[in-house]
Amino acid sequence: MVALLLASGCDSQEPCKSAAPYAGIWAYEAVETAGAGRTWMGTFRIDDEACPDLRGAADLVEIRQGGERRRLTGPVFGTAIEGDVQLDFTLEGVSVEHAAQFSAGKLTGDWIQVVRGEIVATGTFAATFNPQP
Repeated sequence: MVALLLASGCDSQEPCKSAAPYAGIWAYEAVETAGAGRTWMGTFRIDDEACPDLRGAADLVEIRQGGERRRLTGPVFGTAIEGDVQLDFTLEGVSVEHAAQFSAGKLTGDWIQVVRGEIVATGTFAATFNPQP
């Protein structure tokens, strides 16, 4: 399994090395590859970028295999170091941990859904940065 928890953090002796501007709105799409076959679409925003920490909120629509849709919202927390990004979305009290690479205005990577300490679903995702005027 892909190692999803990235070692990150800044040594207080060294400046943080996050070259990418993460604050703003991101268009998000995810596909569940192991689990119930759900997809998610929507946006998340990063409001605060205090290197290496990221904070914001997600507003997504979950689409189940039968076409049933439901809206999911919740806080987003994470870290970004040299293009390695870890994000944790908490949606209806459930943790969805993301590990991604940042390149050319896009995040791509894998996610896991954790319930009571157990991985219950996994998948892939992509998010594209939408700069705001």
